[in-house]
Amino acid sequence: MNGKVNIVDTIYSRINGMTKTDQKIAQVVVGAPDKVINYTILKLAEIAQVSEASVSRFCRNLSLSGFHEFKIELAKVANDEKSYYKTIDNQNSGQALENIRDNKIAEISNTLTQFSLPVVKQILQLLEKANIIQVAAEGDTFPVAADAVYKFNQIGFLTIGTEYGKLRLHRR
Repeated sequence: MNGKVNIVDTIYSRINGMTKTDQKIAQVVVGAPDKVINYTILKLAEIAQVSEASVSRFCRNLSLSGFHEFKIELAKVANDEKSYYKTIDNQNSGQALENIRDNKIAEISNTLTQFSLPVVKQILQLLEKANIIQVAAEGDTFPVAADAVYKFNQIGFLTIGTEYGKLRLHRR
């Protein structure tokens, strides 16, 4: 694992491209990382309703040597609520709004730790020189891509967005 990207972020970034079986395991992990660190491979398999072999494959699909390394990586962030996302409870709108805020802060913080300042400056320079910017969506992320297209257009950059091979042009 890359030292800068934690295992929960890795799972979130790959979840849409995972097999259905891996997604079942991922949902259990991101739902309660602080509990999963204490699970055996059998218990995680039972809760995710998959086989133990599927849990082992899940770990290898995350470029880990196995379940033991997975638990080590998970333990590094499981007790740090800023490292993963909180669930949204529809029954408690006040708590839901707080969790949404906390999730966005964690998302931005975790994203920023993956880039060095020189890389960010280089990206900004490239954006400033671009005649057009294309934002592509993968999985169910088109609303995020559409938001990026809208925001770039708001600040004066001609930007287009694509979803599943469809081209969408948004004018300033």
